[in-house]
Amino acid sequence: MEKGGVVLEGDRSRFQIDEVSAYLGVTPEQTIKSMLYLVDSEVVLVLCRGDHDVNEIKLKRALGAKLARLLTDEEMSKA
Repeated sequence: MEKGGVVLEGDRSRFQIDEVSAYLGVTPEQTIKSMLYLVDSEVVLVLCRGDHDVNEIKLKRALGAKLARLLTDEEMSKA
């Protein structure tokens, strides 16, 4: 993908927020990141502001879970 001189190349499932915000011509604060997590045995979509990170300890606590981790690329393709 190309826009405004910025190119997002490849068949990647993940891009860095600075790549996406540059592509869109906005700051990271103006974006929302979407991430797929495995929370206990369920796939959960987690959203957070582009310039923030997900705290997995707080995520587990908020959902009353024992396990919370990002899905791998392989797991995402199956989700």
